[in-house]
Amino acid sequence: MLQHMVARGLGLGVMLPTSVRQELSEHAVTQVMPSISSEPLVFALMPPSRRQLPQRTRAVIDYLLNTRLFQ
Repeated sequence: MLQHMVARGLGLGVMLPTSVRQELSEHAVTQVMPSISSEPLVFALMPPSRRQLPQRTRAVIDYLLNTRLFQ
């Protein structure tokens, strides 16, 4: 939602570059402070067990791994 608001000109936002890659390439958003960045964050996903993992949970895990948003 934040990237949609920024793309509509409603304000500034701090977002992962990978989450606004398309908007940046289409010039829908502009990077205004490239020298400002945050420390890298660690994102850990620890399902209780690989056995009998609900299909919807497996789908979310697969999506996160395949989109590479956190690399």
